Amino acid sequence: MNDERWYDLIEQIRTKFTVTHEEEHPPPHGPGRVQVVEFEGTGGRMRLERVTRPVVLERRAHYSKRAGGQTTEEFVYAENEFSHRVTLFRWVEGVWQEEDYRRMMGGARG
Repeated sequence: MNDERWYDLIEQIRTKFTVTHEEEHPPPHGPGRVQVVEFEGTGGRMRLERVTRPVVLERRAHYSKRAGGQTTEEFVYAENEFSHRVTLFRWVEGVWQEEDYRRMMGGARG
């Protein structure tokens, strides 16, 4: 889902539902960002999450031939190309359960 579609989706959520929490933070591993919007939907408490990461152009493995040597990986990332993953969660009995966001938004494609 590109930036324009993401912001359109967020505007639809703000129009139709009550937004209770918004945040943006780095992902736990690697470069990128995570955008989170929590809101009260018709089905209860919902959380929409978008993870944006740069596209990996190359993965280089560095090996050591010595006994007990370490293996490391180096990633080369694109500067202007990004991948996006959007996930919708519903709060059910104290746990976030993944849902299909396309169905909730009337068949919008990502």
